[in-house]
Amino acid sequence: MDALTHEAEPNREAQTAAPTRNSTAESRRTDRRGGFSVLAAQAPGSRKANGVTDDALGHAYFRCGRHTLWAGIVADGAGSAEFGGDGARAAVAMAIDAVQAATALDPLDKRPCVDAESLLTAVRSTLQREALRKKVSIRQLATTMTVVVAGRHGACVVQVGDGAVVFRVAADAQWEVGAW
Repeated sequence: MDALTHEAEPNREAQTAAPTRNSTAESRRTDRRGGFSVLAAQAPGSRKANGVTDDALGHAYFRCGRHTLWAGIVADGAGSAEFGGDGARAAVAMAIDAVQAATALDPLDKRPCVDAESLLTAVRSTLQREALRKKVSIRQLATTMTVVVAGRHGACVVQVGDGAVVFRVAADAQWEVGAW
């Protein structure tokens, strides 16, 4: 299991982390500014048992009006795609850049709302440019992607492909499934 946790640095809008080769590490970090703990891990599947997986992770804190929001993006390159890992890393990098512009707060209850169409269009355009650069079909960069934008009043999930989002409120011991 490789740890993918990466803490955003103050005054930086985005961080991305490539997978590591550490086979047993897990990491948990708390950022007091946003009040979120981020825990992420990866385990290579049978196709990648002897190497680095094709996963990518990024997260960032940003302001939306007077509210601080946290965005976490996870992508898993398709094992059947020759450059799936490159696609995952490109998707995460673009999503980190695009998520702030694609996010607004619901005027009534202040929950974050993500314009999934604009976010996914930006990511797809990035993958198309990368495919042209590599002179391959965009299919060779296939990846899943899960985007979570969370704040004090709620969360929004955008998901392409398989994956899961779980959460728990600090006062509760029970984990809840946010998306599957």
